[in-house]
Amino acid sequence: MPGKIFRISLILLLGTIIHSCIGEFEKPLPESIRLRPTIAIPLINADLNIENSLVLLGYPQFDLDTIDLADFDTIYLIDTLSLALSDIQDTVEVITFLEFKIALWNDFPSYAELQVYFIDDNLYQVDSLFYPNMFQIVNGIANPDDGKVIKRGFSTTSIIYEPGRIEKLKPATRAVLHSRISNMGVSPEHFDYYKDYSLSVKIGARIGIDYIFDL
Repeated sequence: MPGKIFRISLILLLGTIIHSCIGEFEKPLPESIRLRPTIAIPLINADLNIENSLVLLGYPQFDLDTIDLADFDTIYLIDTLSLALSDIQDTVEVITFLEFKIALWNDFPSYAELQVYFIDDNLYQVDSLFYPNMFQIVNGIANPDDGKVIKRGFSTTSIIYEPGRIEKLKPATRAVLHSRISNMGVSPEHFDYYKDYSLSVKIGARIGIDYIFDL
């Protein structure tokens, strides 16, 4: 979907330029048009939760209904998503500017961290979004009596990629969301409601491109 949005934006921009050229009848149409716009698109919109994303290190198979999450100091929520940025890089001549905008909402009443690994088709890691450490996420606030979230913890940041790092990212076709949630200091009552909590991740990109259209 983000790749489709990007292509539609590019076509609309081209149409606007061609229309402006046609309006000036005294000038001949160029043989090609070079575009260097900056376009903002959504890349990732995901909810990490116990039911769909839980990974317990050292437990390759487990029964979620019988395991007690309070027995673990740390739990991990992990998901792998396609990365539309690879489609964009195949479409344009070059990406000249890249800024990731990250927003996170945390229901868990505990300290959490996030890392985003970019991998290629061979599952080889080509880059990680945050460096050198994982991004720290504000904890949520929940009522221990009924588990209802009183306030979602909200964290946001942005990261600008330098040209060399943009080139390094070119082979990436997927993004691995890797979150780490600490259970230290959590009231025992909260674990009964962990299945209702999620970590929402939204990542968008502001992209500067260089593209030549042959007319």
